[in-house]
Amino acid sequence: MIEGIVIAGLAVGAQQGYVYIRGEYRYLIDVVDRAIEEAYERGYLGDNILGRGVKFHLATHSGAGAYECGEESALLESFEGKRGVPRIRPPFPAVAGAYQSPTVLNNVETFCSVPPIILQGGAYFAGLGTPKNGGTRLFCLSGHINKPGVYELPMGFNLMRMINEVGGACATGRSSRLSFRAVHPARY
Repeated sequence: MIEGIVIAGLAVGAQQGYVYIRGEYRYLIDVVDRAIEEAYERGYLGDNILGRGVKFHLATHSGAGAYECGEESALLESFEGKRGVPRIRPPFPAVAGAYQSPTVLNNVETFCSVPPIILQGGAYFAGLGTPKNGGTRLFCLSGHINKPGVYELPMGFNLMRMINEVGGACATGRSSRLSFRAVHPARY
């Protein structure tokens, strides 16, 4: 994610980036802060990245966001300390975003995809998933499993395999069988 943000920032001439994380996810803010600190220590962020005279700084930003902050202009409102509600457009964030300055917004999945696409090529990355839905995505596993967390997996990854192999199966004392109920869409 950090590499993807730096690459995107440098591509548009930015020198500062932020990772917006809702305040409810304090533990994730701590994890990302540690990763950013490590990137500074290794010279991947700062005023002279890897001794090449390139400047880019990155920080986390905690917001009192809600579901609405998934919409980019609502996220910008929250980022500025306001209530996270969508803005009327135009202007669009690329013209007048955070604090009325040009702003590039994207999600973590997109930033995470940038380095492997650059290193291996688009065809390689697309080949990681299914023929009509290539690449990888982030999946959140939670509940009564042994290894809850966020995992990057290829599209088309089997759900039962995800729970059993990646999530370490159901926690002790729970059934490892899942049952799914078909819901007829016309009824709702």
